[in-house]
Amino acid sequence: MRRLSSFARAHLLDVVIVIGAVGAALDVVLRQDRPGAPQTPAWFAAAASALLVLVLLGRRRFPFAAPAAVWGLAAALSFVDGRLVGLPVPYLTGLAAAAMLGNLRDSVKA
Repeated sequence: MRRLSSFARAHLLDVVIVIGAVGAALDVVLRQDRPGAPQTPAWFAAAASALLVLVLLGRRRFPFAAPAAVWGLAAALSFVDGRLVGLPVPYLTGLAAAAMLGNLRDSVKA
């Protein structure tokens, strides 16, 4: 039981990130008919939104580059379709990336 709880504790944020990516893709697909929806094709918008969130899965191996890549990818997506970045899940992803950058052990990088 201890191994299960330690595994769950160690990978809880990974599960939340994957759920957020699925939620971002579904949010984009379900908003296609509403005003203010992204103007790019649904397949591209869903994949781009999910990718924006899934980049955070690299935070253990690349503690600075993964959260910083979220901001770079968000900037690139804003040039393609600015409405993609204004949705709730990408916004929360940006906040999470900022928090991860602020919590780095290296104060210069933080």
